[in-house]
Amino acid sequence: MLAQHVMKRNNVRIKSSPNYWDDHPRDSLAKEELMKIASLAPPTFYNRHIHYLDFNKHGFKPPIYINMIRDPISRYVSHYNYAKYGDMLGGVRNRPKNLGDINTCVLNNETYCHREKSRYYFTNYFCGFDPVCSNASGRLELAKKHIKEDYLVIGMTEEFENTLALLEKMIPVYFRGSTEIWKRFGKSLVSRTKTKRKDVLNDKAYRKLRYEVLADDYVVYEYARAKYLQLKKEYGI
Repeated sequence: MLAQHVMKRNNVRIKSSPNYWDDHPRDSLAKEELMKIASLAPPTFYNRHIHYLDFNKHGFKPPIYINMIRDPISRYVSHYNYAKYGDMLGGVRNRPKNLGDINTCVLNNETYCHREKSRYYFTNYFCGFDPVCSNASGRLELAKKHIKEDYLVIGMTEEFENTLALLEKMIPVYFRGSTEIWKRFGKSLVSRTKTKRKDVLNDKAYRKLRYEVLADDYVVYEYARAKYLQLKKEYGI
């Protein structure tokens, strides 16, 4: 929603994938997506949840890669509450049945709370489609490599306004005025995506998530955060 306001102001075309939620399509569809993105004429802002695509590997010039991430436990709990209760906009896609209390789910190793997608959300996202991404240690290192070499900016939702200020300075053609627009429309945009209710983690479940279930994702998160903080310093944010 924010991107629509910002790109309209800056006369940038904006496109969103109709397959927005399919973040790891099969290889043939992933390559089709890559070729579609490579064919877009700048300036175009393209929006989709999809694991890292290696444009160089397929002989295409890579786009400007940006992303936003948040503390892994915060993301995990938010997703669980969304799946269980929905948000102010209404329905939930493929709502799982009979979700109980989040603490019981985590501590009793229930399937929903220990899925591959839940445990390695960021790790798989930044690793991408390389065969090594099916290997625990390999995907962690490749995810860090892509963050270091291929992503221009990975912002932090915990520092949303600072992230916008950084984007304005680094790629003004796309993001000029984004901080101003956020201050005008941000509260109304956020209120629409709030979950209707919230389960709250207890200390035991928090520790299990932090040091066991989401341990790899925290390595990736801290690596991306370190790059973000360095960019903030370089650009005087």
